[in-house]
Amino acid sequence: MIFHRASVPSSARVRPSRRAVLGTCIVLLAGAADAPADQVVVTGTSYSGASILGLEAGRLRFLTASGKVQTPWISEVDWMIIDRGVALADLNEAEQYVSHDDPGRAIERYRRALRTSDPSWAELIEVRLLSACDHAGRLGESAQAFIRVVRGAQSGPAVAARLIPDVPIRKKNAAAGRAVQILDTAIEKAETEETKAMYRLLRFDVLRLTDDQRAAADAPNVVALTVPSDARSRRVFDIKLAALTIVAAGSVDAVWWDGLDRAIRVAPQENLAGLLMLKGRTLAKHASTREDMIRASWPLMRVAIHLRDDPAVAEALYEAALIVERLGRLQKAVVLLAECLAHKSCDEPVRGLASEAMVRVREALARVGPSSGS
Repeated sequence: MIFHRASVPSSARVRPSRRAVLGTCIVLLAGAADAPADQVVVTGTSYSGASILGLEAGRLRFLTASGKVQTPWISEVDWMIIDRGVALADLNEAEQYVSHDDPGRAIERYRRALRTSDPSWAELIEVRLLSACDHAGRLGESAQAFIRVVRGAQSGPAVAARLIPDVPIRKKNAAAGRAVQILDTAIEKAETEETKAMYRLLRFDVLRLTDDQRAAADAPNVVALTVPSDARSRRVFDIKLAALTIVAAGSVDAVWWDGLDRAIRVAPQENLAGLLMLKGRTLAKHASTREDMIRASWPLMRVAIHLRDDPAVAEALYEAALIVERLGRLQKAVVLLAECLAHKSCDEPVRGLASEAMVRVREALARVGPSSGS
């Protein structure tokens, strides 16, 4: 317990001897000399004089200079320096290359760090190696690093979901084929459904973005995937939306609807508009009754009303207006189109479509009179 000076009676105060004070200062100075002077930069914020403790459940655990514990996701760390003398020199050199936007050189240092550093740092280094391979656009190497991160005890699907590599190529080639082969092997050997789900997501994304015909066949499998609760990242649901969209171009079944509704329930906020837009469009496409059309407008209006700052709002208003127009509610369609045109997310393509629709609806309204559906 810490007592404030004023809370202790004067008779109980004891002035320490000069020898005791000197001894205390020596101990403190020795401790300060031994304490790490690490540095961590997290999404642009620098923490100097920190003490990095390691990777724990996907998060970099460190103490700030003031002794406060910080636990950002390792994927949020821009770069770091770990002051342990020569023990982590290769890792630190790799991080310096990262800070100077030179991932190619960083990759070689990370690999050397895996050979020279204490094994307790291996998973942290593997995660940083994955980021560097992705940044360098090395798809095959990224796939291999991704698999190791998925398998990590302190990284696992939670970290991998936040670091799914981008696909830097847009056509089938040897690198894409090699990445798919690597992932196929990992899928066959996967010990859990959670790790298998991560491999399937990246495999599908490679097939899709390299225009491989196998993507269409694999899309239903990705739709049906269950995403672990700690792996629900924006990147994961971007891929899920792509799979849902591919399947929706044909016929949809109960499995597809279940996959879409589950995605809407658990996806991050930034993915929600795209999923709702897909639901509204698909309902409208398959509508056969007036009630079906009304239900199709609901997801679109949810975007317009509850996600007002999303870039998809203007498009949602435009598409909702088209449905309302089909229902014969022309005055309501004019209102929605006006909101679309006035919204900050209304870009030129949407503005052109909405302006054409506005002319058409107003002409129809002039013919039938203002009493037509409000």
